[in-house]
Amino acid sequence: MSKHHKKTNAFQQQKIMTAKHKKEFCRWMKHIFNTVAGEDIYKLIPTIILDYAYENRLRFFKVIAAEGYNVPDDILKETKTAISPLTKGRLIEIKPSGLKFSFEEFFTYCLSATRLKTIIAQTEFAEKEIIIDALKDFDTKSLFDDDVNRWLIWLLFTLGMVLSETGKHYYWMEANIGKGIAINNNLIRVHCQEPVTRQIEINGNSRPVFRVGWAYASFGMKWAEIKPSVLNIKNPFPEIPVEVYIQSHALQRLAERMDKIPISLVHYGVYMSFKEPKICYDKNNNVLIECYIDWIKAGYFVVELIEGILVIKTFLFITNTGTPEAQLLEANTGLQKTDKQYFAFDKLSTFMNADIDNMPELQKILIDSGCQSLIELSNHFKVFIKNPTGAAPIEHMLNYLKQSNDENPERWLDDPDN
Repeated sequence: MSKHHKKTNAFQQQKIMTAKHKKEFCRWMKHIFNTVAGEDIYKLIPTIILDYAYENRLRFFKVIAAEGYNVPDDILKETKTAISPLTKGRLIEIKPSGLKFSFEEFFTYCLSATRLKTIIAQTEFAEKEIIIDALKDFDTKSLFDDDVNRWLIWLLFTLGMVLSETGKHYYWMEANIGKGIAINNNLIRVHCQEPVTRQIEINGNSRPVFRVGWAYASFGMKWAEIKPSVLNIKNPFPEIPVEVYIQSHALQRLAERMDKIPISLVHYGVYMSFKEPKICYDKNNNVLIECYIDWIKAGYFVVELIEGILVIKTFLFITNTGTPEAQLLEANTGLQKTDKQYFAFDKLSTFMNADIDNMPELQKILIDSGCQSLIELSNHFKVFIKNPTGAAPIEHMLNYLKQSNDENPERWLDDPDN
């Protein structure tokens, strides 16, 4: 007859899990100390010190709202969830030992080892000096080299970026390594900025506009500004920068025309386009500011100085009627506004879904019309297309142009390639 095994209760299960976790912690401390020292110095550490070090070990990043900021719980949860995929595969090497850690291992076991070294230095026992001397080059300051700091800043900025959206909220993060209200936690504090809004009159109608800016890790908000003199706009104070706002219509056009790209990345591009603005004018002398997404030209903002602020009235995709490139495109191909809308030639996703590298006819049309940045944009952002739908709209357009060419050959006589 088999023996009846008593089930472990929750307290016992927790005890077992703690013992396993502590064993793993000690295994890491032994590995780090002995590798750095080049000899077995771990055996010299008293058990009581190891117990204390375990109780005061550093945990992986805890995400909390910064003091004085009302950050929704779902944003804190989303931030925590995003850390793992962003840091996956990133290895941090500790020189000269050659030890390599994943991002999570570095900010838990590696930094806990430096804390253990500090505890040893503050405690009197026989082998203390032997251990300290063997670990003399192992400290937190040397661990945080430029590479680790750059990586941490990139992580904080990216966490804030994926959550931020103009007209809704901007978020930014700051990290406290082993400091703060929970000394055993590495902390990421989340800050937020409510949208700055105004109502202005555009073409006789009251419209909401949102201030253009971006949130930077550890620094906070930076707001877009521009001098009227740069735009060649008459103003009583041409050298005094004015604030930049964007109306909801322009945000809607951005979402429609830069589809498939995360909207936070698009909105960051709006702010960056005003850092060192490139300005031109359409045939009606309207001011156009070139729009860059991830430093690649995507189109233009139509702007106007209204009520003492610069307002982005709309966004024109690079092929949209009204841009310098569209004039060339229409002259070279005969495509009109309705044609481009029909063939979805005014949306980035059309090009992202196509295999542009193997479409020489399309490449020639884009290059001849000054739209070559669409080739770079579509390839650069193709990672965001999970299920490509193919090049059907573009193939239909090329067939349409071929038929038009056959019916009106005189339109193409000046082109030596036709």
